[in-house]
Amino acid sequence: ESGLTVVTYDSPLKGGLSAGESLFVAPVDFDFTGVLMADMALDILGFGGGDFAILSTTPHASNQNAWIEAMKKAIHEDEKYQRLNLVGVFWPVIDNAQGYMDMTLELVALRKNGTYPNLSLIMAPTTSGSAASARALLDNGYCDIMKVSGLSVPAEMLEVSQSGCAPEFALWNNLDLGYLAYFATHALLTGNIEGKEKEIIKAGRLNQRIIEKDPTRENGLRVLLGDFILYNSENVERAAFVDCIMGFCGESEDYFEERFMEKYQKKALAIIPKVTGMISFTFSGFLVQHILRNKKRRKQTFQRIILGMSASDMFSSFFGFFLSTWPMPQ
Repeated sequence: ESGLTVVTYDSPLKGGLSAGESLFVAPVDFDFTGVLMADMALDILGFGGGDFAILSTTPHASNQNAWIEAMKKAIHEDEKYQRLNLVGVFWPVIDNAQGYMDMTLELVALRKNGTYPNLSLIMAPTTSGSAASARALLDNGYCDIMKVSGLSVPAEMLEVSQSGCAPEFALWNNLDLGYLAYFATHALLTGNIEGKEKEIIKAGRLNQRIIEKDPTRENGLRVLLGDFILYNSENVERAAFVDCIMGFCGESEDYFEERFMEKYQKKALAIIPKVTGMISFTFSGFLVQHILRNKKRRKQTFQRIILGMSASDMFSSFFGFFLSTWPMPQ
């Protein structure tokens, strides 16, 4: 009613179009997420299967609830997973790292007291939850009796993955997710698309994406990014290093400080903000001239908003380019 364009990503609005959402940028197909988590559980527990628990954020997280239901469906319908036994879905008292660690230790206690004597895996479809849960097992010496898997960021899982506490986990490409969300929003705001089913979004290096009905909601539209990336001890270090040089080191910062900074001199990493700054500056400059060249565009409110944001981005990118050459501590 207010005329706002609402684009969600990662987690959609439950009501979809009726709740004011224009489009949902889905990182992956939610139904396949359940199959992936079942596959990872079977990989870790072995062909014989076993007991596992799901650790989620809150009972009201729409994306995680959809993933959990998809996993339950996969286990129920596919004989391949018939030996996987879900003992229950659990949530922390407080939705933070300490809350996940406390709940993990409670699950260990439930195994020890005989409530779930064969509980051997925690499946956490949450980036913060899986990292904190694995950390609790590692710090308290329980990795020999219980493992963690789920969805998480490599930089947060480096040590726990290499230690064997989290043998396998997965996630989509977050950079590409933000990239696609930007193009989808831009296409809606500029009128290149109306936000209807079967429309095509031109998404730069991601090529084209088609708007489709969201199968997880009655009244929602989505555009799908793509597939998961599966991580284990063999590729987690490289992926975590990429996370780190892009600005998100998480718990891996000390690790890379010790092992890589002598080999990859910090001053060499300055090329990354230079390149990204140049790209950002160029693209923002294109948007500015694109709007200023057309008198009609200059009068439209949302075009003025884009103009202001792009000009601001050009300013910050310009100074960021030169600040990246500032001497870094050795």
